[in-house]
Amino acid sequence: LLVHPHGSEQHAADGHDFLRWLGATSRARETLERGLARFPSSWRLHERLRTQLLYERGAAGLEEDYARRLAQPGAAPELAWFAAYAARVAAETHRRAGERELALAAYERALERYDHDKVAHPGHAPSADHYSALALAGRAHIFFELGELARAADGLVLAFERAPRSAASFDGLGMTPIDSARTLLARLEQAGENALYD
Repeated sequence: LLVHPHGSEQHAADGHDFLRWLGATSRARETLERGLARFPSSWRLHERLRTQLLYERGAAGLEEDYARRLAQPGAAPELAWFAAYAARVAAETHRRAGERELALAAYERALERYDHDKVAHPGHAPSADHYSALALAGRAHIFFELGELARAADGLVLAFERAPRSAASFDGLGMTPIDSARTLLARLEQAGENALYD
């Protein structure tokens, strides 16, 4: 099915999942790679790749793998967007582990990749802005946790400006930019620092 003219990304994903279920891990990896070679913009296949990389190599390994793929000659143009997404997933993974500095650095890389991809592929702008807004809000929440309230406020303003319609969207930790803004406003009112949001 991977080479058949009527083969689809769903066939590749199902074949990968079946082989993993059987315990044929190396064959599953091979199937995933062949599927990605044929369907480089497949959300399903990249989702499986991210899951595999996070399990086997952690957040750092996830980013390293996508950076390696991007550096290969003839890399698919779509790969840059997925590399940006992988960096954002890595940032959220670091946040779950309480690794704030690593998370901040990964968010920066995600934002840089999204900005670059948006210039190279203007058609990606809506999704790039959406996920950039989530990254900006995630970064702002870390600043909030670190007690850097002014930087948190600035970051949330940037998130709302980047993609206003994404304000109620959940990130990988189940938070929305609005959630972060409400938490920050409550802390600012408690601290008497209303000037930050007047």
